[in-house]
Amino acid sequence: MRILTEAALDHEFGIKAKLASGGDYGCMCAVFDGDVVFDEPVALEDTYFYKLNSSVPGDVGTILFTGNVTCTGHASISDRLMCLIVLGDFRAPKLSVFETEMLVCGTLEVGELDDRDDYLTALDRR
Repeated sequence: MRILTEAALDHEFGIKAKLASGGDYGCMCAVFDGDVVFDEPVALEDTYFYKLNSSVPGDVGTILFTGNVTCTGHASISDRLMCLIVLGDFRAPKLSVFETEMLVCGTLEVGELDDRDDYLTALDRR
């Protein structure tokens, strides 16, 4: 996991133009390189990532995965996270998004979707 500022995240990935919000949350960003598989239900929120790296400087508001994300169980995106970005594909049997901006640049494949706030953008939705 790498920690970047929002400006550095945009410089490396050109992400601000792809986000409806512009990605200006005033928080740090965690970047995970490569594909990720979660073999159980997962709640993607800021506290999950602090468990992985307790030395994170400042609040993490944005999480970016450079590869594909596959969840074998229910994936819940909590409002404790400002923005979740997946540059590859996102797959899960169930996805719940609550007050979090989410961008999937690849294919979104979910069996059941709960996005009451309409903050999810998938560039290739199947």
